[in-house]
Amino acid sequence: FDVMAHLTECLVSRRSNPITDFYCLKGVELVFEYLPRAYRNGEDLEARENMAIADTLAGWALVTSRPCLPHAMSHPVSAFYPEVDHGEALAALTCECMRFNIERGDEETVRKYCEIARIGGKNINSFTKEEALKSIDVIKELLEKIDLNVRLRDFGVKEEDFEGMVRSAFSTMRGPIEANPVDVSDRDIIELYKKSM
Repeated sequence: FDVMAHLTECLVSRRSNPITDFYCLKGVELVFEYLPRAYRNGEDLEARENMAIADTLAGWALVTSRPCLPHAMSHPVSAFYPEVDHGEALAALTCECMRFNIERGDEETVRKYCEIARIGGKNINSFTKEEALKSIDVIKELLEKIDLNVRLRDFGVKEEDFEGMVRSAFSTMRGPIEANPVDVSDRDIIELYKKSM
């Protein structure tokens, strides 16, 4: 799931650009199509090859753009709870971060989330926040297909650690926080952790 997180975050990042957007949108398309197949059957070489291409596109996007809020929040989760894999933490956090960005985002951010929803199979009639929320649905559907529709509580994460996790995010992940398309405060991050429980 880290590949999808890189792609969707770099797409909406403040550092995105037309080349990054091209890489990200194609990568998102490949992940939706091939990640469930690769997950179901590790011997499916076509699926694995296309996931490798998606991962390469995500890597290229990272060169000129930057991941944002889900990555900034996920690394402290794994630091405080080392048994939580990076992809698991991202799976637990991404949808609430998307909702936050859509609700507070500008037209460009909303349009990009609509594109994710469209690629994921949703009918998008206009670039509105309501339509953009469909991007959360397609990500949840993907997570269901790969048995990763999880919450932080599933890993034993405790609210008493949120303050420390926020301090960690701002001290070690300031770049992704600043790249987020919407300004975010420490209080916002605590609320997002709570909503991801």
